[in-house]
Amino acid sequence: MGLFSSRLPLKTLVRLSHQLAKLADSDIPLVRSLELIGEKADQRLKRVLMRMSDAFRTGAAFEEALRAESKYFPVFLLEMLVNGERAGRLAAVLEDLAEYYEDRLKIRRSIIRAVTYPLCVAAVIFYVIPFCRQYVLSGFDLARCLLSLAYSLASLGVFIAICAVLWRVGVLKPVWGFASVHVWPFASLTRKFNLARFFRSLGLLFESGMHPAWCIERSAEVLSNPLIRRDLLRAAPMIGRGATLDEAFAQSRFVPAMARRMIRVGEESGRIDFALRKVSEYLLNEADHRVRAIVVCLEAILILALGFVILAL
Repeated sequence: MGLFSSRLPLKTLVRLSHQLAKLADSDIPLVRSLELIGEKADQRLKRVLMRMSDAFRTGAAFEEALRAESKYFPVFLLEMLVNGERAGRLAAVLEDLAEYYEDRLKIRRSIIRAVTYPLCVAAVIFYVIPFCRQYVLSGFDLARCLLSLAYSLASLGVFIAICAVLWRVGVLKPVWGFASVHVWPFASLTRKFNLARFFRSLGLLFESGMHPAWCIERSAEVLSNPLIRRDLLRAAPMIGRGATLDEAFAQSRFVPAMARRMIRVGEESGRIDFALRKVSEYLLNEADHRVRAIVVCLEAILILALGFVILAL
């Protein structure tokens, strides 16, 4: 799921959760369910499922078999499955997890759609137009132009590789964490997408009947931005001292007033898990609208830049 990560991708987690939920509803034993899904899975998932199935057959506990494959599954999913099995509602938790990861997938696709067109225009500005210009000025020397383009692309590849390594070792994460919540156009999107993930996770954990402070701590683990994570974790001790969710999140710099009002209504009506899911949907819709607005702005900026480049030629 992450860079150079062994974690299973989101699409696989969605499909696996749905399949396990349907098989559990049909009263098919878990060991047999894992074998059935593994028969049609890709090789990596098949190996993971077969190891889990073998562990169950040798008498391993559910939690033990799951945690043995922790490098392939997110911590959040493992905790949800363990607690769902303890509460005797594993099928319901699996279905909830499938919906949760579908929301995560929707967020990722929204971001990809948002950046695809601007990246294509940027490629035209920085690579296609210079290539055509050099091709004409060099007397239509294609070999020379292709060599120059290859050098430029290789330089870009080296830069991306260096950034990837620095990200992996943690050097760039604090820089990006700060920039993504303070610099346009990342700030509003980062806040809304992270909060949508947080409240969707929180609602899922609340629905399982777990302690609110623990739910906040576990939900914060799914966030990609460390500043937002630390800000939201400040609510956990307040919950432990008897504060409501609305009161705890009132101290947050990132949770909007509308989200807190929806949480307050959910607490008053006794349907906090439903309210948290609605907060997540509200933030996700807001993020989608903001993505479209930012794309329009970026398109205009890039088209103007393209015009200036053409005039400069």
